[in-house]
Amino acid sequence: MVMVNEEMYRVCNKMEIDEGKEIISFSDHNLINIDLKLGGRNRNGFKSGKWVIDEYHKIDSTTIDIYTVDMQNKWLRERANIMNEFTKNLQEQAELNLNIIKKRRIGGEEGKDVECEWITDEIKKEIGEKRDIRKKERKSTNLIEKERFEQERENKKKR
Repeated sequence: MVMVNEEMYRVCNKMEIDEGKEIISFSDHNLINIDLKLGGRNRNGFKSGKWVIDEYHKIDSTTIDIYTVDMQNKWLRERANIMNEFTKNLQEQAELNLNIIKKRRIGGEEGKDVECEWITDEIKKEIGEKRDIRKKERKSTNLIEKERFEQERENKKKR
């Protein structure tokens, strides 16, 4: 007997029951073979390909340093003396050096699932690398290699 919920019923292609006991003849039970269509849904649960585009300022030491140097050079070149010009220059340079446009996935049944704003490309890359290490760890048959992969994965996780 096989019981499935509505979601499982949607991915079920066909079901065969070995009533003639051609595959397994040593049991009084009949073998049930179920063919499922898998892989149609993304692992992260997003069903649609919609994106939300956000814009924010990137603030790290190298970007701020570049911004500061560019701003000083601009002020020296233009010799801005009026506060309005300073403010305008600050805004223009911030848009050039600091602005980043980021795309986030949205999806789910009603489009409610949204990637968190703090998920960056670097974080996504680290997660992918950690997942790859985990796959290698599972496939490995050498115990020493497994321990090395486990240690690598833990280091990625902490990072």
